[in-house]
Amino acid sequence: WGWAVWDELFYNLNSVAGGPKKGFDQNRIFVGPQYQVDPRTRIEAGYLQAYVAQGSARDSQLSHVAALFVFFDFDR
Repeated sequence: WGWAVWDELFYNLNSVAGGPKKGFDQNRIFVGPQYQVDPRTRIEAGYLQAYVAQGSARDSQLSHVAALFVFFDFDR
C-alpha cells in the first residue's frame, strides 16, 4: 500500500486553425491510495480534478472525478 500524487500540465506550443490555441490547455491533479497487486500490476483509486481552459475563462471547465486506474508493466 502507498499513496499516489501526480499533476499533469498541458501546454500547446502552437495554434492550429479550427483546433487548439497556443498556450495553457489543461491541468489534471490526482491524489489517492495505491495498491501494488504484484510486481507488474498497480491499482490507484482516488480524486482527480481536471481543469480545462477552452478559450475565455467563461468557457473553462472544472471537473471533480472519482477515478480508478490500473497500471500494467509489460517490461518485467
